[in-house]
Amino acid sequence: MPSVRLLSIVHKWFAPGSAITWVPWQLRLSQKQYQEIIESKATKTLRTEAQFLSTALFDETPEMPVDHLRLSSAWLGRIQTVFRNAIAICKGAHLARLKAFDKKILDLATHSPTDASLRTVTTAELVSADRRIWQEIALLQGQGWTLDDALHELTTVRSDLGNLLQYRAKAPALPPRPPPKKDGKDKPGKGTGKGGKAQGTSPGKRREPGTGTATEVKTSDLIKEHNNRHSQPAQPLPAATAPAAQPRPANTFTPEPLPALQEGSLP
Repeated sequence: MPSVRLLSIVHKWFAPGSAITWVPWQLRLSQKQYQEIIESKATKTLRTEAQFLSTALFDETPEMPVDHLRLSSAWLGRIQTVFRNAIAICKGAHLARLKAFDKKILDLATHSPTDASLRTVTTAELVSADRRIWQEIALLQGQGWTLDDALHELTTVRSDLGNLLQYRAKAPALPPRPPPKKDGKDKPGKGTGKGGKAQGTSPGKRREPGTGTATEVKTSDLIKEHNNRHSQPAQPLPAATAPAAQPRPANTFTPEPLPALQEGSLP
């Protein structure tokens, strides 16, 4: 059952000389919700006449906040049921026409897209679209249309509902945050032991191979060793020698001796 406040607003639509106005979603309450909000705002007993007058003049109308709520088909269906029952009780439109109008809005607003990069409308976007839709209905009524005809026009003929409730693109994902900077104490190193001392060899000590202990090295020993290295004369480098010449092999060819000339052999 719609609340009395909602019924009075809708009934005023169809009074002579009046027009359809948009009803905020905060006021689309059932009678039970209306009573619960009033009881939650109950205050102490009034003591003076001044307090009574100030409360009567500045009393806030019970409202239901909707901006922070997450849109769901069950929640949206309850609000639509209360509002269309209020219009049907005031004989503004047929209930079947109102149900068809609400069903199309419900399907467009809550049907999840197949594309992962898209999303449905939020609660704030749905409330803004609902305001635009009822402003369009009010314009049609001002031109002589009945509410039944205006609802049928927007439900089956025009594409205003689909345009206002179409899928939106999702916001791009935020880039990953850089890793936190490490202080000097957190840098990876040799670490400390149980006593809080470093595990590595301290300066001035030399670790001997094969043992786990380090012997202390005096500065004088280092200087002495350094001087001994430079006191030794430098050894000259061996001179480069050319390879010895190899003897050429003797000619093994021996010419044959010429025959001796005899007297009288010449002409």
